[in-house]
Amino acid sequence: MERRDSVSGGAATLRSAYVLTAAVWILGPLGAAFYWWAPLGMVLSLAGVLTGLIGWVRRPPTPSVRALLLCGLAVAVLALGLDLLAVQLGLVTVRFEALR
Repeated sequence: MERRDSVSGGAATLRSAYVLTAAVWILGPLGAAFYWWAPLGMVLSLAGVLTGLIGWVRRPPTPSVRALLLCGLAVAVLALGLDLLAVQLGLVTVRFEALR
């Protein structure tokens, strides 16, 4: 059974799968790179995780896109774990706090 978009054939589905996969691969490593800035790193990593889950629910059309998406999702989850560990250990150098 082949999936088709009603408007543009299957091209839009494949393109959106690649865009979601690329977004996960961009957001996950950026979240890990900004572990030292507590809110930004966590927001980027969490956005990568949510983007990966949305991409997985949409069912990537090819096995290679599926594998790239799962690897990117794993990177984003590891980045989120690194961000949470950095906050727990106090490695965060930039924080948003109330001004006193």
